[in-house]
This record gives sequence, structure tokens and C-alpha cells, in this order.
Amino acid sequence: MPKYVYSAIFTPDKELNGYYVVEFTDIDVAITQGKNFYDAYRMAEDVLNLVLMTFEDDGEKIPALIVSENICALDGQIVVLIEADTDNYRKKFKSEGSFHEIWYSPITERKFFC
Repeated sequence: MPKYVYSAIFTPDKELNGYYVVEFTDIDVAITQGKNFYDAYRMAEDVLNLVLMTFEDDGEKIPALIVSENICALDGQIVVLIEADTDNYRKKFKSEGSFHEIWYSPITERKFFC
């Protein structure tokens, strides 16, 4: 499978100092957070790979790869491009020998497995 690149918006959490919430502009079910920017970035890579891998496995349409310089970030937000390589992600979990539920989307009420 190909590599993908999507724009993600990192928003500082107003209630949890240092935490960031991450949302993808073109994949509304991919939402995560981290206790700092680095952690949020790693979590964003994981959730993007997981969602795209699930879409591939379920035969769902992969959202268009739209990389735009016109994304409006509000005060304090950071827009970052996140890359996903579902082949490598899939190999990582197969080498660990088990698949399990690792993420639940409250938006779609859907469980994602790997």
C-alpha cells in the first residue's frame, strides 16, 4: 500500500497544561491527544496509520490526499503534515504476534483493531 500524508491540527488543551489535542483536517474519525507536543505527534502517527489500515482492510475509500497551505490555524494551534505508511505499521503489529482493539472513535462509535 502507498504512503499517505495528511494535515493535522495540534491544539493546546486549555485544561491540561502541556497537552495537545490532534485532529486531522480530512479524516474526522482520527482524533488523539498527547501529554506534550512530541507525545501528541507520535499518537497522531499511530491513529492515522490505524485508521487508514482499517479503511484498507475494510475496502473503504481512502480520503483524498489534500495538502493545503490554506488551513486556518487559530491562536496557539499548529498545523503539521503527518505521514502514514500502512505497510510498515501492519508489519510492526504482525511481528508482535497479536491483534487487539487499540482505539475507539466516539464520533463514529467504531472500534479499530490491529
